[in-house]
Amino acid sequence: MEYECPICQCAAISNPVGGRDILDIECLRCRKYIITGTAAAMLDGKSISMDDRLLLSMWMFENQGVELDSEHIKNFPIVDMPSLHERACNLIREFARRNPSMGDEVELDFVSKHIEPTATRISRDEYANLNPKDQEKVKALFEWMSISRCKNSSELIFLLVDYMTDDLGWLKDWTVTGVTISPSGWINLEEQK
Repeated sequence: MEYECPICQCAAISNPVGGRDILDIECLRCRKYIITGTAAAMLDGKSISMDDRLLLSMWMFENQGVELDSEHIKNFPIVDMPSLHERACNLIREFARRNPSMGDEVELDFVSKHIEPTATRISRDEYANLNPKDQEKVKALFEWMSISRCKNSSELIFLLVDYMTDDLGWLKDWTVTGVTISPSGWINLEEQK
């Protein structure tokens, strides 16, 4: 059933789990998680800023398989926003995980004219009205925003281009669909071990 994620309010799919008051959610930003009906109701009735919802979304993304319950909501916030450098390190590790050979291009085909640069979410109706190719681009955008802990695509582009490419020199050879990890990026990865 199409749904809006109770955490980040993005387009999601929700499936009830038989015999229990829980939902199995698959969200563009938070990924796959389980939430109790009580926790979902608390999030729905609680005045939570989008920044706090994104922090909770980051926590869910990093803790796949956790059952989010009312105690998590009561004890919120669970995590702090990582530093710019920590976010860059998360991204370059993921690039290397996806393309472990030096010189390979990391696919970053997520630019979509359907998402405003400052948008933090896409509604289920907006997502459903996209063609399949644009749905894949939007899905990739939200995945990269989750990995990098970025609120929106503007932050992601700043992190990738201004910080990781221009300032740190970790990325090079940008194309329409991707980028390559530079030698200094690979050296950084070795130093992170």
